[in-house]
Amino acid sequence: MGSQDSLLSTIRHQNHTWEDGKQTENNRLLELRRKVQDFVYTPFGCLITVYVLNVIAWGGMDFLLICNFVPAMCHPTCEDPHSPRLEWIEIDSQILVALLCVPAFALAPLRYRDLYHLLRYRLCRNRGCLRKLAGYNKDWFRVYGDFEAKLDLEDAGVTREITEDYCSGPVAAAPLHLSTSPWKLDFVVWCKALNTAFQATLAGFMWGYKRLDRPPWSSTISMLFAFSCIAMAKITVFLEDRRVRDLEAPETILLWTIQR
Repeated sequence: MGSQDSLLSTIRHQNHTWEDGKQTENNRLLELRRKVQDFVYTPFGCLITVYVLNVIAWGGMDFLLICNFVPAMCHPTCEDPHSPRLEWIEIDSQILVALLCVPAFALAPLRYRDLYHLLRYRLCRNRGCLRKLAGYNKDWFRVYGDFEAKLDLEDAGVTREITEDYCSGPVAAAPLHLSTSPWKLDFVVWCKALNTAFQATLAGFMWGYKRLDRPPWSSTISMLFAFSCIAMAKITVFLEDRRVRDLEAPETILLWTIQR
């Protein structure tokens, strides 16, 4: 009887744990749904949603035509320069390039501002520029503890009048070695700047040449490089942001404080 009671108790505990986990997952989904709805119902969120849907729609249509999923448009042949298939591929590509140029050109001032400060830090050893970069990218870039100790500021020319608004590490209790590696900041800044440059190159080829005169390799290579740069930057920011969220969780902050 004792073993049976123990087994039943274990089963009840497992069922209770499973139900709690399922309820927690449902709560997370409901919270995510609420956040998405709140974002979409704002003017900015509505514009972003329409923009993303346009990119998906025109990109999907371009993909279907390139993969020849619409054989009825291959008249007289699929590779004929004047076939409806190639003409619509050109139309879709032009619209898609225009859509992708919107964020690349709109964010160009911010991207090249970051690149300017990064070059001043790397070439002129201006530590104040790195401090500004830390503030501009405070969503994912962290310098914990004493900022000046982290940067080893020993030269007398350091600009100490820079305000604390540029500091990005709200958790002073975390160890310095958990700060974001500086090379990640370099990587993200350069990738975003190169994305704008390659996007401008792609726009130049697409809008500066006629369809029949355009080099066949130009648009493909430019789009590949532009997409690769922004994808690598976004992946780096996503991974670092997730690491920062884990480090700045309430239980982790309490642990660092106790260890101090």
